[in-house]
Formats: sequence, structure tokens, C-alpha cells
Amino acid sequence: MLFHELGHLLLLCLWGKRITGLTLTPFGIGITTPTTTRLSYGKEISIVLAGSLVNLLLAGIFYCLPNGALASAINLVMGLFNLLPILPLDGGQALNYWMERRGAVSWWPAYLVTGLALALLYGLSFALALRGRGYGMVCASLFLTIQLIWRRA
Repeated sequence: MLFHELGHLLLLCLWGKRITGLTLTPFGIGITTPTTTRLSYGKEISIVLAGSLVNLLLAGIFYCLPNGALASAINLVMGLFNLLPILPLDGGQALNYWMERRGAVSWWPAYLVTGLALALLYGLSFALALRGRGYGMVCASLFLTIQLIWRRA
């Protein structure tokens, strides 16, 4: 998780965005920046997706190492999980920026994508739970649903 968050922080610094606060959250580190300074769409998206890219690169590196299968799998799952289009995950933030850039009047497409992603996540979680695995994914799915409802309320 450390390298994932460092990916975000590295690009924030590279693009010259000032960091005003860091908070620990259940899904990593919440990074606070001044809302008055906006970067270009490409830079904002690159910052949001940097953490998942770091995880996917680490997955590839660990895969090539002897005895690196577990570390590779953990980074692969973490990178892909964070790309789900659900707030507060990286994929949800990227979807948010994309909708904002399009000047979205209606947010129903974003809610539809988020709902489908959550439905797939729930389905996978419960299928794994029935096989004696996946209880962590069930908890993560519930947390993301509560987080999404709480943010939109």
C-alpha cells in the first residue's frame, strides 16, 4: 500500500501541486490539496491512476522473481481493485474527473457504472465466501457501499 500511495504523491509533487494534509483512511491515505489550484485534466487523471499503475508494475516485477507469486498477486489485486469505478477508489475518482470534464448535467451514467461495479464485486465476494474465502471482499464491498451512500447523502 505504501508504494501505491507514493505513486500518487510522486506525481502530485512532479506536477507542482501543494499538499496541505495527509489522513489515514481504511483504503490508504487521503491527500488534501488546495481546491483553488486546478491542474489540467491529463495531470489530474495521471495523479489519480498513478497508484494503481505502481501496483500493476510491481505485480509484473514480482512475477518475474523467484518466490514472488504471492507479492505479485497481492499487487495485481490491489491495482485492479483500486480501478473499480467506485468512490473513494482511484477508478471512482477518475470517473468523477471524466464526468466533470464532459460537463455532465446528469450523473446517472456514473451511478449506473458504479452500481454495476458494486454488483459484480458483491457477486464475486459472495461466490468466494460460499467457498470459504472472500470474507474480506464482502466487508470491503459493504464499506464501499456505505461510503458511496454517505458521500451522496
